[in-house]
Amino acid sequence: MNRLILLVSVILMSSVPVMAQGGLIGLYIDPWGNECDIEDTSYRIIDVQVVHKFASAAAACQFSIETSAGFTGVYLGEEIILPSGGGIGNSKTGLSVAYGECLASPIHLVTIRYILYGTSEPMSYIEVVADPKAHPPGIYMVDCTSLNDLLLLTAVGGRAYINNDGSANCTTTPVRITTWGGIKALYAE
Repeated sequence: MNRLILLVSVILMSSVPVMAQGGLIGLYIDPWGNECDIEDTSYRIIDVQVVHKFASAAAACQFSIETSAGFTGVYLGEEIILPSGGGIGNSKTGLSVAYGECLASPIHLVTIRYILYGTSEPMSYIEVVADPKAHPPGIYMVDCTSLNDLLLLTAVGGRAYINNDGSANCTTTPVRITTWGGIKALYAE
């Protein structure tokens, strides 16, 4: 039965001419989502911007932030930037942000402050990942293209690279390896 539901879902999705997309929730130095390289060469405090991009109409999102093993910066705090928005949780353990209105991207959501010591390894990173409190865990956004039918869509998480060696850029999207069993589990009863 599960295979039948999956097959019907694939057929229906392929017959729809345009599918809504959740966009990219990424980490940047600037609030417009253009620069994702962070230099950690000296002791200083930096602000990392969480920006929702490539979404035509968004009303909310849900995500978490993780750092790689080579990143030695320390989290100091964060602030939701949206003037009419609000949030529940924090970026380290899971954050849900309501935008307060239907917005087109790029949308500057949150500013996260870190202290750097000049000791992070090259190509370490800060990354937007699935909120572990979401069921199932994921990076989500609410599409408000039609205010009568709000859609919950999956978004892609982005990375800010520390001491980039030139092999990655803001347009590089991390790919998560999964198994067929992991995909089928999304549709399990």
